[in-house]
Amino acid sequence: RRYNYIRLITTDNRGVAHARNIGLKKAKGKYVTFVDSDDYLEKDIYCIMLGEMEKYHADIVEGACRKEKRNGAVLSDCTLHKQIINGSYNCVEHFLRQDNCCNYMCNKIYDRKLFNNRYFPNLCYSEDYYMNAVLHKNASCKVVLNNIVYHYIIHNQSASGKQMGMERLDIIRAGVMTANLCADRYLRTYPCIYTCDYCIEIAYMIYHQGNKKLFYEFIVRSRRYYLHMLKWIFSGNAMWRENYKRYWFYLFFLLFPNLMVKLKRESYFMVG
Repeated sequence: RRYNYIRLITTDNRGVAHARNIGLKKAKGKYVTFVDSDDYLEKDIYCIMLGEMEKYHADIVEGACRKEKRNGAVLSDCTLHKQIINGSYNCVEHFLRQDNCCNYMCNKIYDRKLFNNRYFPNLCYSEDYYMNAVLHKNASCKVVLNNIVYHYIIHNQSASGKQMGMERLDIIRAGVMTANLCADRYLRTYPCIYTCDYCIEIAYMIYHQGNKKLFYEFIVRSRRYYLHMLKWIFSGNAMWRENYKRYWFYLFFLLFPNLMVKLKRESYFMVG
């Protein structure tokens, strides 16, 4: 009642993407941001971020993010440095390279015009990755701050704290969707690498959960995406072919999982 410009909208629990899309359809302000219910922000940080947005006429302002436990113990910091990026190509390249930025939506403020009839895909994971690629592709200026702006609380019930299951295929789907956004071969390589990296990482983690049935199911269902992305990586220049030829080992994961785990433990190929 005190803040009559705040509206509470209640909906069925149909996932983050559904709730955010309802909010986007109802939004009337000039700017858009997102906050998860179990996280918190630095005091007055939006004033600082909006000041930077107005100063540089930016479409996106991003700040650093801190992951911590519910008791306040710090797990990690997404450390950023001050940077101004101009031009839509440079903005999307900056995000896809994951150089001085984070995947999250919650550590950013966006000009609402970027969301013009653009909505989150119905995914359980990595909807942020895809949506950020779409928004950065349409941004003309972005500001990155070195300030910690967002505190991301990690606990057992959070999306990142759950055990691996087949719903993690959404991470792979998001990578493929993002690759399909990129007509430029150079830019497209980054989401292809993102997809292949997660294929390996998720398969490895599912295997170590001890659920071999789930492990083989994931391999079979992710194989098509993986091969498609690998083909695009190899269609790039010689640097990509040389750096990522080791991804072929993923194809042996189905037949020789123990060997694959041994190779990963010895850091024989790249993940991450």
